Amino acid sequence: MDLRGMAQDARRLGAGLGAKATSSVSASPLAGVLERHGLPDAPAASEWELSIGSLVAGAGRVNPVARQALDLLDRFGRVAVGPAFVGLDNEDIPWTAVTGLRAATVAQVLTESALDREMDRLRVVLPPVPGRRWVLGRVGDVVGSLLDWVLSDEGRLGAEIVTAVDHKKRLGRATTSTVGFFGVLLLTALPDVNRSIWSTAAARGATVPPARAPSSDAAPLRAEAGDRRAALERRLTGLFTEP
Repeated sequence: MDLRGMAQDARRLGAGLGAKATSSVSASPLAGVLERHGLPDAPAASEWELSIGSLVAGAGRVNPVARQALDLLDRFGRVAVGPAFVGLDNEDIPWTAVTGLRAATVAQVLTESALDREMDRLRVVLPPVPGRRWVLGRVGDVVGSLLDWVLSDEGRLGAEIVTAVDHKKRLGRATTSTVGFFGVLLLTALPDVNRSIWSTAAARGATVPPARAPSSDAAPLRAEAGDRRAALERRLTGLFTEP
């Protein structure tokens, strides 16, 4: 994948920053998308959602042959929050069922193994259908742009984000739904969304982990960000150019 092209995509997608977008995301590849989607309140006062599929659909003209394949990604890599539920991928979890949140730093979850697991899921969701190659290429562009931007600031690696939601199913069975690699990218690029989930959970009485102060020593994170960026970009190049 051409990283220069990723950067150009990031600038193009960021050209239409809306008034509701905060300065923290003004230079991100998601800036233009926020003109249409805005950002959720904290706690959430209305429903908000975004997915990798919707980012691809909103990034430019969709190849007509690929429309069916793209529709299969409607909820893939989805993050949603509202006053009644929190959404991860195709699952909407009522706040009344949520018992707690789990959190980790971006450095702990934005890994090559996490990317590989996400690609395994993507292959299941997106079988060999007409337009699959086109969609994979566009997903690679969007994810590459996001990754390039997220890891351009080492401070983001130390940020804490929601990584899982503990909740109860029918008959009170406890279960945990995790945030995938693409969801992690969205929450890192849009800290207001992470904050909304955190705040809404606390307001609804769920157990929320205490926020930890970020490390004041940026040097280790700076070195790690460079290494992580190079490793993940190498993986992206291979994963999104497969037949």
